[in-house]
Amino acid sequence: AHHFQAENYQASYMTKIISIELVYIKSGSFTAELYGKNYDICPGSILVLPRTLPLTLTAEKGVVHTHCTVQLLLNTPPVFIDNADKEAYELTDGIVLPFITPPCPENESIKKELYAIISSIGTLGEDGKLSAALSAMGILAKLNRMYRQAAYRAAGKASLLEYKIKSYVSANIHKPFTIAELAQVLGKTPNYLNSVFKQATGIGIRQYINREKVHIISTILESENLTFRQACESVAIYDVSYGYRLFKKQTGITPAAFAEGKHLKPN
Repeated sequence: AHHFQAENYQASYMTKIISIELVYIKSGSFTAELYGKNYDICPGSILVLPRTLPLTLTAEKGVVHTHCTVQLLLNTPPVFIDNADKEAYELTDGIVLPFITPPCPENESIKKELYAIISSIGTLGEDGKLSAALSAMGILAKLNRMYRQAAYRAAGKASLLEYKIKSYVSANIHKPFTIAELAQVLGKTPNYLNSVFKQATGIGIRQYINREKVHIISTILESENLTFRQACESVAIYDVSYGYRLFKKQTGITPAAFAEGKHLKPN
């Protein structure tokens, strides 16, 4: 456990020692590279660094980088959890630790705990190691709770937005509207809405709208004595050629083949 300060800091890991480091970044931004993926890390962040992984840290050039760190030796290698893996908290009942915890009020409390650990080891020597280890495990438990709570909140927001998007589409599918108009109603940007929706459903908003339009067209053709053109117009598709292409793309068959199979009007 120690405080660290250096200019043009760089470090590479992947050691045989099974351990992790708990690090609080006091100053100096830097990047981390792991398995070809880069992460930007700013002051105030907490890192959980598995030393057995091929990890490289590179500080911003010309800037003094400072951090405090506590290393914990382990009996078994830890499982690395990528921050982008939002389902990680659902895949295990054990402790789940994010690689990076961005700056937040809780990090300041953790920083003080790390300071206390470093101080106790420095003043108590061997007698302070057990107490320091227990305190560090307490930090790991806190990071686990923070990660799970953030993941649950993110999942809740995604579910709520997905519900609002689907509700708007259902209520307005009979008339023309753009994703920009939908985003304005929900107070979000189109890109953000589409990203959240795609993460939740696996498809983009436009794909979902098209799928719903074709589903309604099919339902109308099955249950009502209407032509394909009339079915398209009921969901605000006024170009029948476009409706034809969309229907074939979504169902794999032409409207005529669908109509023939269902004994319905093809035109």
